[in-house]
Amino acid sequence: MSVNALVHYPMRQRRMRQGPLGKYVALYAQRLLEQHYSREGAIRRISIVSSLSRWLKGRRLTAQAFDEHLLERYLA
Repeated sequence: MSVNALVHYPMRQRRMRQGPLGKYVALYAQRLLEQHYSREGAIRRISIVSSLSRWLKGRRLTAQAFDEHLLERYLA
């Protein structure tokens, strides 16, 4: 199942794909569904990754730059 099938609002679909992690969202969604997460549970987890991705984008950071130090900054 794709992100489009999980999320019915086009603007939210686009937002979930923003940032350096955006290209992985569809694969992540598929994995969550393969692991039998509910639709709501999958959307919650994808939203967390999407938020992190937009945070990285706002700081002009790449996915490769993400490390424990940046995770601490993000969580703060």
